[in-house]
Amino acid sequence: MPVVRCFLLVALAWSCCLPAVEAQGIRRSVSPLIPESSLNRLGLTREWWGHAVTNRQRDRITHLTADEFLVVAQSSSGITSAFDAETGRLKWYTLVGAVDAPAYAGSFNDDYVFVISGARLTAINRDKGDVAFTFPLPSQPSAPVAVNDDQIFLGCLDGSLYAFDLKQVLSLHQQGRLNSFIDAAQMWRYRTSERVTSPPIIQGSNVLFASKNGSVYSLAALNRKMAFQFETDAALSAPIARYKDLMILASEDYNVYAIDTRSGRMAWQFTTGHVIKKDPLVINDDLFVIPEYGRLYRVNAATGERLWAKPDITQVLTASPTRLYTVDNRGHLRVLDRKTGDTVGSVPLGTFSLRVVNFMTDRIYLGTESGLVMAVREQGAEFPNYYRRPELQPMAPGVAPKVPAPKSDISDDNAPPDADPTLETDDNSPPEAEADMTEEEN
Repeated sequence: MPVVRCFLLVALAWSCCLPAVEAQGIRRSVSPLIPESSLNRLGLTREWWGHAVTNRQRDRITHLTADEFLVVAQSSSGITSAFDAETGRLKWYTLVGAVDAPAYAGSFNDDYVFVISGARLTAINRDKGDVAFTFPLPSQPSAPVAVNDDQIFLGCLDGSLYAFDLKQVLSLHQQGRLNSFIDAAQMWRYRTSERVTSPPIIQGSNVLFASKNGSVYSLAALNRKMAFQFETDAALSAPIARYKDLMILASEDYNVYAIDTRSGRMAWQFTTGHVIKKDPLVINDDLFVIPEYGRLYRVNAATGERLWAKPDITQVLTASPTRLYTVDNRGHLRVLDRKTGDTVGSVPLGTFSLRVVNFMTDRIYLGTESGLVMAVREQGAEFPNYYRRPELQPMAPGVAPKVPAPKSDISDDNAPPDADPTLETDDNSPPEAEADMTEEEN
């Protein structure tokens, strides 16, 4: 009997320890940060990491976007957090729209971040994080807005494209009349038969957009005068991309079309054999397209010539002059030789399910639903390669690009109104699970 009792006590003690052992194992296996040593083996390094502001009891990150200077994380509760794209400093956070209202990914110009939340458009001062203005939308939106320094373009489910005068919007806001007199800032409305399928593209003095009916329209931005209309055999299946004076269209008829935006004529056509639903990505003179079933094509953006194809790739994130950064069908960050398409190596992304498709620079921006945001770059690449605005590139080695200096840090004035006391960021570094993150050389 004493032996049996002793055995039972040992078993009970072991069973009591199991939850702690399991908890430690779980905590280690889901450690979010990709180990620096795994990145280094691929010639990469972690530039920075940070936490978006969230309500941890009920919140998750739904959108992660970036331009050359800001990385913006939007949460399901409406909190928008902005990081300096190069340093990772949390510049500001603010509550946009009603809590839990559906939202689209943010859009940028040089002054504001624009967020559609529910039935309202809100502009956030990109330096300070304060709300510059907000107004009700005239119809249900179908995509993020397109903006420049003068106009806002909104595509809607009813097939309408609206153009707003940004300076008039600001004037009405200063007068306290924006909500009631937003019609005074509306420059024009153009109506098609079916919904606008993706964000409009601003190209010079024209704005281009696509309708579900398979038509692509080019209108004069100031007065909606028709420049041309191009019709495909099926609806567009992905957002429009652009390369110099060409717009790149991915259609449900399995084709990619390049249309000259000056004449409306087709420059070339590329057939993939499957529907393309991922954003076509243009970097320098390369076009990267991924049809369904995960085969990546590198195409000459000027001629439509196929350069190479690579199976098992589901997403392109960005590129450097010599490498292409992709996600494969196992959820790994796979590095490819940009010229040949050969695999350099890969590393699991773990819980980094939010990934910026970055056609602006060569930085890799990753996020988790819990709010962790991480930037990765090539070793030795202290300054980004600027693809969309090459004038930002340093003119000589060791000369930094002219980045606008931040005007202010986070202050109590930037806190969300009636902020939940559970809103917080985590100042403690997530543990790195070296044993759980394995690099694969394929």
